[in-house]
Amino acid sequence: MTCVSKEEYLSIIQSLIVSVSGLLPESIWDTVSASINESCDEIRHEIIQHFEGQPWVGIYQPVLEKFVRHCVDWVRAFFFPLRHSQRVALGIHGVYLLFIDDSVADSSKRRHMRRFLSLFGDGTNHPGDETPEVHMLFSFVEFSRTMAEVYGPYVKASFYRGTIDYIQSVVVGEHLVSIGSKTPVGATKFPWNHRRRDAAAETWTHVFFVSENDLGYIPEASYVEHDVVFYMCAVNDVCSYWKEQSGDEWNYVTAQAEAQNRSVRDMLWDTVNEIRLTVERLTRIDLSYPELQHRILMCLATLLVMSVCGSRYGLRNMLHAVGDDPQHVQKMFDLWSR
Repeated sequence: MTCVSKEEYLSIIQSLIVSVSGLLPESIWDTVSASINESCDEIRHEIIQHFEGQPWVGIYQPVLEKFVRHCVDWVRAFFFPLRHSQRVALGIHGVYLLFIDDSVADSSKRRHMRRFLSLFGDGTNHPGDETPEVHMLFSFVEFSRTMAEVYGPYVKASFYRGTIDYIQSVVVGEHLVSIGSKTPVGATKFPWNHRRRDAAAETWTHVFFVSENDLGYIPEASYVEHDVVFYMCAVNDVCSYWKEQSGDEWNYVTAQAEAQNRSVRDMLWDTVNEIRLTVERLTRIDLSYPELQHRILMCLATLLVMSVCGSRYGLRNMLHAVGDDPQHVQKMFDLWSR
């Protein structure tokens, strides 16, 4: 079977960006394009700087640090400008930030995510405070201690009265939420549609930062009112959606295509279309506060583009596709930051 060429693969990725941008009203896209280009320029500079003379692992930490800072800014831009009365009217009482990435079980990543959380404060809503509550959830391959032990004051023990150990369950309030599994002993699939159901019947907005190969694990039922999904690793989803633990991701995708008697191109386009349909669903959210929808789309567009330009997996997979020459990397970013 003939593998997809590098040029065709790049064309598929570029089409993903075009399909996403084409779904946004022109006025909104014009507004975010300057921010996107500025962010691309900054990250491109960092990547080129750290790439020269270093193996791939030398790029990862600086890029992650930069990307996380951008994410914090975008989340703040989306939620914090809303007045308390506007959030209440929309049913938004807080937000869960879900990082679906099994490698956060690594101790260095836990420290990094704790720093991320600290940027939002201690996660509590003080009387008269205009800041919405922010909580973080993670999925893990192996995690034998309670989240409260590891994440300290940033994750409330009362919210997570349970222990995640391989494939178990977590208690949210008084409601049991089960955690499924993609593989017998592999990554856990976090429950997408759980709510904090207390006497006040609060509605929580979910912001899904989806990484690894979790695309497709978000069921249609999870798209309830005011839910927002941000795909942080769109390229990774496209390139290594079927990766699992294979060392050579591209060869693994090729092998999966052969096993299913399909072309790699068809499998890639299926994933691109899933992302496109998700964006279409989000653009149809009926919100009584129009500015909120604009913020959703602006953040979504920015994060989608940045996911291609800045994510660890996205860049690594593109380096596989275009080669390890820094000039190729430069051309890749020039293409996406026009």
